[in-house]
Amino acid sequence: MSIQNMNLKRDFSIVNGGHILYFYTNPLSYVENLLAYIADGLKLGHYVVVIDEAAVYEVVQERLLSKYSKEELQGVFFEEYGAFYGIQTDFNGHKVADEFSKLYRSLPEANRTVQTWARVGWREEPEITSKLEQHEKDSDCIVKAYRMISVCAYDSMKAPADLLIRLLKNHQYFMTDNELVMSPLYDKENIFPSLSTQSKIVGNRLL
Repeated sequence: MSIQNMNLKRDFSIVNGGHILYFYTNPLSYVENLLAYIADGLKLGHYVVVIDEAAVYEVVQERLLSKYSKEELQGVFFEEYGAFYGIQTDFNGHKVADEFSKLYRSLPEANRTVQTWARVGWREEPEITSKLEQHEKDSDCIVKAYRMISVCAYDSMKAPADLLIRLLKNHQYFMTDNELVMSPLYDKENIFPSLSTQSKIVGNRLL
C-alpha cells in the first residue's frame, strides 16, 4: 500500500505490515489525515477500521457521505474508542487485544487487507507509560503477523513526556500533522518474531 492522499512530506511508501505512530496537535489536521487515510483504503479495496470518538466519526462520516455512496462505505467500520480501550478503568492491554480480536473476526471477508486507525485512550494511573509501551510492542507483532496497516494516534498534549521516545522503538514510521518519516529508533526492520513468540502474543485472539 502507498498512502497517496495524505498531504504529508515523505519519500517512501507504506507497505503491508506498516505500523505508524501519529502524535497529533491540531484537531483539524487530525480529521483531514483520517479522511485521507480512509480514502486510500477505499481506493485500494481495503477494509478500514476506525477506533475514535463518536463526535469525530460523525464529522468524518458526514464528509465521507458527501463524496461516497453508502455502498462504497460498507468497507469502513467504526468503534467508539472509550469503550474499546475501557478508559473508565485501568488500562489493560490484554482486554484491548481481545476487543480487537472480536472486531477483526467480525469483518465479512477474511482475506481482505485491513487498515486500522486508533486514537489510543487511557485514564491517568500509575505505570501508564509502561503499560502503553508493552501494548504497542505486542501490537507491532500483531500488525506484522497479519500484514495490516495500522495508525496509532496519540494526543501530543496529553501523552506522558517520555512516551514518544519509548513508542518510536515500536513503530516503523512516525507521523505528525504535516509530516511522515521513518522512525529513527525502530530497530526491527526485516526482523519478524518467531512463530512461538507470535503465538504467545496473539494466542487465540485473532484465530
